[in-house]
Amino acid sequence: MKKLLLFSLAIGLTFGSFAQKKVAKSNDELKKNLTEERTDFSLNKHTSEFTPNNVELKNGNAAMFDRIPLGMSGNVYSVLTSYQRSMAYDAASGTYLGTFRADPASYDGAHTSGTMMAHFSSDGGVSWDHIITLNPEAGSEWALRYPSGVIFNPEASSNADDVYSVQAGPSHDNGTWDKTFHAVSQSTGDNQSNFYYIWESENDWARSSMTTVGDAVYNFGQDYESIASMGLNQTMKQHVGTTDDATDGFDWEYNDVLPDWESNDDGSSSALYTTWSAWSKDGSIGYMWMVGVTDDSREYGDYQPAVFYTEDGGDSWDDIEVNLEDNEVLAEYLPYAEDAGGNPTVLHPVFLTGDRTYPGVVDYNGDLHLVSNVFGASKADPLDPENGYWIVGDNAGGHIFDFVINVDGVQNVVFIDSLTSVETDATAFGDVGWDHRIQVSKSVDETKIFVVWAEDRDAETVIAPDIYTWAYDAEAGYVFGEAFNATEDDLYAGYYFFHYVAEYTPLIGDFYEIPISTSISPEEFNIGDPLLPVTHTFIKGIGYLTDGVEEGLVSQEGSISVSQNMPNPFNGSTKISVSTQTAADVTVEVSNIMGQTIYTLNAGTINGTQEIVLPAENLEAGIYFYTVRVGNESISKKMMVE
Repeated sequence: MKKLLLFSLAIGLTFGSFAQKKVAKSNDELKKNLTEERTDFSLNKHTSEFTPNNVELKNGNAAMFDRIPLGMSGNVYSVLTSYQRSMAYDAASGTYLGTFRADPASYDGAHTSGTMMAHFSSDGGVSWDHIITLNPEAGSEWALRYPSGVIFNPEASSNADDVYSVQAGPSHDNGTWDKTFHAVSQSTGDNQSNFYYIWESENDWARSSMTTVGDAVYNFGQDYESIASMGLNQTMKQHVGTTDDATDGFDWEYNDVLPDWESNDDGSSSALYTTWSAWSKDGSIGYMWMVGVTDDSREYGDYQPAVFYTEDGGDSWDDIEVNLEDNEVLAEYLPYAEDAGGNPTVLHPVFLTGDRTYPGVVDYNGDLHLVSNVFGASKADPLDPENGYWIVGDNAGGHIFDFVINVDGVQNVVFIDSLTSVETDATAFGDVGWDHRIQVSKSVDETKIFVVWAEDRDAETVIAPDIYTWAYDAEAGYVFGEAFNATEDDLYAGYYFFHYVAEYTPLIGDFYEIPISTSISPEEFNIGDPLLPVTHTFIKGIGYLTDGVEEGLVSQEGSISVSQNMPNPFNGSTKISVSTQTAADVTVEVSNIMGQTIYTLNAGTINGTQEIVLPAENLEAGIYFYTVRVGNESISKKMMVE
């Protein structure tokens, strides 16, 4: 079905507990030398109001999630990488933050598509204030990219006006990547500061797993020397920002650690560069990891996570033995490796899928939940793992597991789901593709773990992504039910591109509502130009009830119900069933994927249940929506004409 949809749219040395620490103070002299010359621009808040739609969720069947305009970027390149932290939530103030690059046409004073924006909401995501935080002049050498952002609220103020956004990302100078920018702004647009960290090497990236722990902000990256398609001395880096007063900006220092990578003949190593990290809320323990081949992992596998932990804020790091050989849970899903005669030998997971995403969170007990999709290896040379043979069977994207790890090693492995699709081609949206984008969140009390990813079960690749979720109670030790497609029945099913999930999920009443953003509207996708502006949308309603999963939705009572049309897909005509609790006039509006009304049908007065025929003789093949209206209530669903 979704294939038809897109066709119709034309579409070497271990440091153990020792870690280096280097300091870059953002004093006046350094700021004068390294930061851009600020230009005059408006700091007034640009506010967008949103009135929630009247669509009800009844008996777990979603007619439509609330899709709230969050912000606009000048192109899609603001949201390409999954390890950015583009959504954040602060429990003390109830504030949400979205961090994206700007669309200059949408925000007065924004100079370029690289202008940094902080989008704040203090009402649960219903409305958003838009703040320009760092604004290079058009045509200047300061090109800001791949932004992450977190909320800084060390005093745990309940006033949303007291919080700050702290943003960071790489920057290039006329095509040469050489800086990491830091932009700080109060949610009101006041007390702004910025600082540029000058790279010490050609690959001194800092763009992953950004978080706030107490009175410090952490961002993570890596440093390495390029050798062909590989690298030398892939070093994990922790950037630490501290301040006595956020109005004066932050001082930044970094700690680094070099895993014991297995070296090739030319000195290069097999590692995947990106550093991931996760922390307990109180900062008592933190973890940092990178996936690659180490001296230890080559004995029982190929690409494995090299995991380190700290109990002093990152001043020192110790490594953890992560031995997953012959794990009983993995053995239920992954094949054993074979010897030259085809006989099974050992089982080991390979952390080398097309997604290359390995996020994690730390639970209330200080355990790391590292989430990844993995394959089983039949044969492979650890010094040449790219030429290994991965057995995936019917699960082309691998199997997703929650690997529970602490200072003593692997504590548990929990199965999440099996992926039937792989990442899309790099030219699916202009010159851009996408993957499953696995993301992880946790409850504010750190007892619940929420995993979110994109999947397309109707295609071999993630052509038309839906949002899949899975939840785990770390305190009670049980899963909230099987992983499921949360957006399958949604009006915008198949259009959940480039989603981000906040590190923390709030409990609203008895419902854990996961803060999720998604990018690219159906109209923008239909045009298919990644250089044109794209819309970022905040999605409300995906999450879990405290007593278990209820289709990921809050069940609400409404006075009308509408069936899915049958047959579907169809040509000629199709039928829907409409039920009302009291006698009422009913109209049905049919619209195309661009939101244009095709026709409106007056169904008369309905009292109880009535079948309605929707004609389609004059409709071209493609996706359409039908909206049933009864008084102030409406329900919309999707249908397909063949």
